[in-house]
Amino acid sequence: MSELNGISQDVRTLVRLTEQQHKQPKQEVNNWLEAVQNMNVEVNQILQNGNQVIEQRCLGSCCPKNCRATYKIGKRVKKTLRAVVEQVKRGHNFDNVANDLPRPAVYERPMEKTVGLGSMFEHTWRCINNEKIGIIALWGTGGVGKTTLLKKINNEFVKRCHSIDKVVWVVVSKDGTAENVQKDIGRNLGLSHDTWDGMNGDEKFEVIHQFLKDKRFVLLLDDIWKRIDVFSLGVPHPSSENKSKILFTTRSEEICGHMEAQRIIRVKCLSPSQALELFQEKVGHDTLNSHPQISQLVESVAKECDGLPLALITIGRAMTCKRTAKEWEYALRMLRECPSKISGMDEHVFSKLKFSYDSLCNENIKSCFLYCCIFPEDYNIPIQKLVWLWIGEGFLNDSRNIDEALNEGNEIVASLQHICLLESGENEYSVKMHDVIRDMALWIANKEKDYIFVIKEMAINDRQMAEWEKAKRISLRNVESFDSNCLRTYSNLSTLLVSFYSPHFRSPTITFPRGFFQCMPVIKVLEFEECLLEHVPVEIGNLVSLQHLGFSFTRIKMLPIELKNLTNLRSLYLERSFFPMSIPQGVISGLSMLQVLRISRTKMNVVHDNNLSGRGKSFLEELECLQHLDYANLTIQSIHDVRTLQNCHKLQRIMRGVEFRLCKGFTSLSFSSLISMTYLKEISFDRCASLEEVAYNRNEQKREGIFPDNIPSLNFSIFDQRLKSLHRVTITVCDRLKNMTWLIWAPNVKRLVIAGCNSMEDLIGESAGGGVGLQNDPPIFSTLEVLKLFQLPKLKSICKHVLPFPCLKEMSVRRCPELKKLPLDSQSAKNSLRMLKADREWWDTLEWDDPTTRDAFFSYVRLDEESCRVDIRGDAITTGMRNINR
Repeated sequence: MSELNGISQDVRTLVRLTEQQHKQPKQEVNNWLEAVQNMNVEVNQILQNGNQVIEQRCLGSCCPKNCRATYKIGKRVKKTLRAVVEQVKRGHNFDNVANDLPRPAVYERPMEKTVGLGSMFEHTWRCINNEKIGIIALWGTGGVGKTTLLKKINNEFVKRCHSIDKVVWVVVSKDGTAENVQKDIGRNLGLSHDTWDGMNGDEKFEVIHQFLKDKRFVLLLDDIWKRIDVFSLGVPHPSSENKSKILFTTRSEEICGHMEAQRIIRVKCLSPSQALELFQEKVGHDTLNSHPQISQLVESVAKECDGLPLALITIGRAMTCKRTAKEWEYALRMLRECPSKISGMDEHVFSKLKFSYDSLCNENIKSCFLYCCIFPEDYNIPIQKLVWLWIGEGFLNDSRNIDEALNEGNEIVASLQHICLLESGENEYSVKMHDVIRDMALWIANKEKDYIFVIKEMAINDRQMAEWEKAKRISLRNVESFDSNCLRTYSNLSTLLVSFYSPHFRSPTITFPRGFFQCMPVIKVLEFEECLLEHVPVEIGNLVSLQHLGFSFTRIKMLPIELKNLTNLRSLYLERSFFPMSIPQGVISGLSMLQVLRISRTKMNVVHDNNLSGRGKSFLEELECLQHLDYANLTIQSIHDVRTLQNCHKLQRIMRGVEFRLCKGFTSLSFSSLISMTYLKEISFDRCASLEEVAYNRNEQKREGIFPDNIPSLNFSIFDQRLKSLHRVTITVCDRLKNMTWLIWAPNVKRLVIAGCNSMEDLIGESAGGGVGLQNDPPIFSTLEVLKLFQLPKLKSICKHVLPFPCLKEMSVRRCPELKKLPLDSQSAKNSLRMLKADREWWDTLEWDDPTTRDAFFSYVRLDEESCRVDIRGDAITTGMRNINR
């Protein structure tokens, strides 16, 4: 029995161990243990009876008094011994004492209390309950709470009554493969490693498919970085019949499409109040009440996290033991100046967010991303400005021409938005960097020795200028003065952006110490924007490495002749100067490598130096001779410029934008004399007082004869493909212009703004009604996205026919009292319109053929109680149009 009891003890130990592993002992083992226990009782009973027999022997003899009883005991002993031997043999054969327990439908996942996920969770849960939605994507920036939301959904299946047969959780991660995902699914279904490793691919597929095909399952995939074809792994397609679901999290909006998501949900950062609540929870009650000033500083510190839960949690934990106001003030300063010095930021925040940066496909795109942090926090970065800077830096040099570089740049912006490294700005033309993403970008740039400084102080001192010695890029914001005695050589500096914005233009004029720009021997990009610069420092002409030079919103009146020495300059833009600007003869022709010239949409008067008039080539003729010039935006302001442009066919071919401004004496404008201008994307007419019509007859070849010989005519003979590239049209204060019917030959116009034209009666004249252009496929305005009509007192019609406007997003009609009807029906702008701005009084008197049409558009209307009183005429035109064009 001692051997049997020893085996029994070993088996009991094995059973306890397997129970701790959530396994169930085999019934055979339980029966054996019970039999051994009964056998011990039997043996003890035999021993007890035997002792009684021995005690009853005859006095002085070994013979028992009751031979019959002794015989029976002997037979029991013999039988029991045989049973013990049998049980010993059985006990030695127990290699496996337990079976796996049936797996629950869902395992609860550990998680902390959540803040701010309530509405997002409810929205996702409604999608789960929608039988028509099978695949749901949760996407957002790293650390925003996607995994937490997925865990909350997983655990909700534990709490709520449901008919789900199986919930499968799989962490995919950045390096995840389809094979690993399939293995994790198999493990979730209860397959052991040994069983799984012995299967081939078809067998694995079959096992998963057979297990799930008749079940209602939910597959939760966390942290997807690339498409995983789960259906090729054996997972059945979710459908309204099987009512199964697939949910996944990702940082990339593109992955949502690749995974065929039927509902895409953006997980956004917390609101300020939610962020503060989460931060206070992590800091703890004791710390919050340890000093009176801490409660005020807490809000400032939490605000620096910009609603990102990962940063709020990390910094909150780091501040738990900080119980003095000085410690909190120091932490706040570090968050603003050097966030990586905060405990945990490198390891728990930046290193995790950096996965998104590491996923970028090449070094150029990584450079484009890091470049974005040269702009200040919370800055709305104009997309086109950003792309032009990338071109100036040489990040997009692989493109064969400027148009391809611009397209590539726009694609990069979109790709950075898709993976949440950039966010949408205040409008569709701008982007922003989340504060923590920007801090991460600066952290990466510093690690890679690509130092970027953004300086916002009014005055620059010696210490700051000393730090610049290692800087590669510097942005100066609202800087007024420098310590002229502390100049150094900035041998690494390749980029300098200078800006100073004041809404009232009353800020002091910025000045630079003598020799400042000579300290930058390798600078490539130099820009001045809204910095009230009055004179271009002559020494800029010595920066032979300069490739990109820009001036906008300045007070410059003359460019120095020394700029002609910039023989490596590839991009020059002169925009929105507050005063007419003179360009000495020879400056432009000296820029032999110039590829891009942008002089447009500006108040300035770009003219050739009057002192040299008649003794050399004109400004436009100099441009015509530039061999590498590939892209130009220009302002045409005189009859002389128009005549010259008619003969500059190369210049016409490279023009992407033209503004006819204050062109006196014109009564008709057309394209026949500008036959090579086939790539024009943007055209505007500003205060052309004599302009009466723009010819639109496609068969018309020449109309010069009807005008005096001394008045050039911009004859727009519109051939089939002439205006195919035109995207933006702006007409302001052209008082004699009565219609814009020529637009029927511009099929790809996306944005149309007309303002302050007192004689405009019909946008598309009656002569086009039912004729060419309107009946063609696609119809007129088939690509139009924005239509703005402002201060057109005689406008009676946009078009006599109903238009579909399939792409229209925004329509704005202000101060157009005679416009009684819109060319709309209930199907117009369907699924595209976002906003219709109008004066309330005008909207209330608008005529409709069908009341349902009015009802269809009413939800998009934004009404003003009274008409705008701003007059855009005269010198207010620049400011007025900046507001209208937003």
